[in-house]
Amino acid sequence: MGLGYPASSCGQRPHDAQQPGEVAARPSFFLTVEVPRNLYSRPYCNAVRIEQLARGATQLEPQLFVLAAGATSEGAYAHAGEEFLYLLSGALTVWGGDDETNQLTEAGDALTFPSNLPHRWRNDAGGETRLLWINTPPTF
Repeated sequence: MGLGYPASSCGQRPHDAQQPGEVAARPSFFLTVEVPRNLYSRPYCNAVRIEQLARGATQLEPQLFVLAAGATSEGAYAHAGEEFLYLLSGALTVWGGDDETNQLTEAGDALTFPSNLPHRWRNDAGGETRLLWINTPPTF
């Protein structure tokens, strides 16, 4: 048991190792911190919840993004670094540069790209979308 899941579940997603009806426990190394809304200046903020998953990380910033139906970045933005997205549920389209479109449509879909590439995103699910979003270096 390293990350809160039995070694016998190696190669499986955490929910695959559960018994029917069980709820997976969150590994103990996660820390949920709601980012204050006043850090945002964009109007979509009420549709976006970001949970910080690590405290004190200096080289990367792992976050859980919870996006309401229809949430969008309201335009492209760019910054220093690199990004990694891992879809947990829902659906997300990410545009990078002028002509690259990436659709994350199934749990487990992933994407990485340089943050200095202008990028924008939209929740394409009919409901909530949840994804792990990691930036390096930290941006918030």
